[in-house]
Formats: sequence, C-alpha cells, structure tokens
Amino acid sequence: MVLLATAACGQTLVPMPRELSQRWLCSTSATEGWNAPGYDARGWVHVTYDIPAGYPSWMTPAQQARHRFMWHPAGANRMHPVYFRRTLTLDNKPTAALLKVCADDQFRLFVNGQLIGAEQRAGHTRRFDVAAVLHPGANVIGVEATDIAPWGYGLLVVGEITQTWGDRSGWRCARKPGGLWTASGFDDRRWAPAVADRAPDIVVEDRSYACVTTPTDIRDFATAYFRKVLAVDGLPVAGGLTVLADDSYELYVNGKLLAVQKRPEQSYVPFETDLTDKLHHGRNALAVKVTNTWGPARLYCVPTVTMEL
Repeated sequence: MVLLATAACGQTLVPMPRELSQRWLCSTSATEGWNAPGYDARGWVHVTYDIPAGYPSWMTPAQQARHRFMWHPAGANRMHPVYFRRTLTLDNKPTAALLKVCADDQFRLFVNGQLIGAEQRAGHTRRFDVAAVLHPGANVIGVEATDIAPWGYGLLVVGEITQTWGDRSGWRCARKPGGLWTASGFDDRRWAPAVADRAPDIVVEDRSYACVTTPTDIRDFATAYFRKVLAVDGLPVAGGLTVLADDSYELYVNGKLLAVQKRPEQSYVPFETDLTDKLHHGRNALAVKVTNTWGPARLYCVPTVTMEL
C-alpha cells in the first residue's frame, strides 16, 4: 500500500486500495440496463484517476487522499456522456448510505437502475441518501457524466455505507475447531449453522440481547467455537462491536485476539470495542471461543462497520 505524507496536516494519509479503486468501470457508450445489476459490462474499461481538478471545500485531507476525480482514459469527450458503474456487494441492508457526487460538468446518478438525482452546475456537490434503494447482494451505482465546457472534466463519487450485522444468521459453530479457525481464510463449511438461542433473550439495563447457540446443548464446563464472516466491499473507516457470552469467551478478529472474558460473574456485561483498524476490505472473520460454566451457553456478538467507496 502506498502512503502519502502531507506536511500541511502533519499526518500520514492512506489512499484507496487499488483493488477498490479499480472497481469503477467506464464506457463512452452504453445499452439498456447499464446502471443495474446483471448487466454484461465486458468491453468497459477501468477509469483513470489522473484528472487535474479542484477538490470541494468539504473534503478533508484524508478524504482527498482516498477519493480522486476519475474519467474515461481516452480523455475529454465534450458534449458526449461518459458512463460509470461500480458493483457494490452487501451482506445485509445498510443502516445508512450516503453518496456525495460532484462533476465537471454535469451528472445523473442511478442506483440499481433507478434515477436518484442529477446536477447541471459544474463543480457543485450533491448529497444523496440511498439506504432505501440498496439491498443485500449485488447492487450497482451508475453515473452518467457529461463534459460541457472546454476547461476541464472529471467525476468524483464519495460513498459512505454503514452496515450492522445484527441478525443471528451467518454464524457457524463447532465443538472441535481444527486448524487456523480464527483466520478469515479458514474453511468452515463442515461447521454446523448456529441457531437462535432457545432461552429468553439476555436483558441488561432494559436492552435485549438476542443470542446464538449450538444446535445441541453445551454441557457444563464444555467449550464451543463460533465463526462469522463479514464481507466488506469498501474501505473500513469506522467500526465497533458489542459482545457478551454465557459464560466466558475469547474474541478474535481476523486471527488476532481482541478480547478475553473469563469471569463468570461478568457473563452478562456487554463489552464494546473499536474495530476501525482491525478490519480490511474483503473477507473478515469474527471468531469466538465460548466456555459454559453452568446453565445455557450462548453468544451475542454484533459488529457495525462504516466503509467508504
């Protein structure tokens, strides 16, 4: 990863990883459905980011390092639209989703084939709340941009998507984990799906915590292992996690031990931790070792991640 140093703000800035910046494709022509999932984009090309353009005043130095103006590598094509598309894969429906779009000169924004908004003022940023039109699975952000004036061109799209993995689906469990079970690349297909806890939700200070457990009861002083994979299709810029277990646990994120709770009297005390620098784009693994002292054995572990596109 390339690091950009800036004396102006006294911090090291990290650009958008190449694997993510290359997710944007473009074309000078498009057929019906170009801005929707399932479109055959063969023949489209990667955008170029070597565009000399002035950044909007709202962008921080960190945002300027991560997000750059883009265009078709053929350069200016005045009075003719250029089409841009980026596929966005989500594990679940986002809790928040904001797109900021700025173009030199004009643009129309689409999400999953639906026209969201447009702007004809060159260099003017529009903000769009698109949470309602995004869904689990494959989504497509499409922009039609047109260069009108002879002095410059470019398109800037800054997306901020927040997801919470709050349901109990996606967890898998085993009694004997084997191998590097805490790593994101571990093959857990032989593990059983975890199930919704059969006991009532844990309630702490009027808040309910809906847990998962193993398909069969865990006997006293036995251990169970749980895993869940988070697919993050963007650059994580903020994140947090709440965990509690009945009774003790070890929490790992991408193979690294993040939290330990081995005091049974603390079983029902939620622990919250920051995930911002623990995650990366792509597959991320939450792995929890839960040991039962007595009674039901169960786990509550819910992450929230904000990523930028």
